[in-house]
Amino acid sequence: MPITLTLSPDQEALIAAAVARGEFASAEEAAKVVVFRGMSALEGPSIEDDPEQVELLKEALAEADAEIARGESFTLEETLARMDQRRAARHAR
Repeated sequence: MPITLTLSPDQEALIAAAVARGEFASAEEAAKVVVFRGMSALEGPSIEDDPEQVELLKEALAEADAEIARGESFTLEETLARMDQRRAARHAR
């Protein structure tokens, strides 16, 4: 079902400026991205709405940063190789 939206002059100016900066190929593309991003508001609360969840995420990220600083990390190639090994082991059963 097609939906027609009417933008305010300020909204039109923001979209036009983004197109002029080369961020989007057209006003239609910019509008689609804006609507897509705004759809998350219809999906209900996000982690940003829950201070406790935000704090838990910050703690997890701090721990991950500490692990990286201690050299307890893997390259993408190492991770992909481990995933391939696990996949092969599952299929071998």
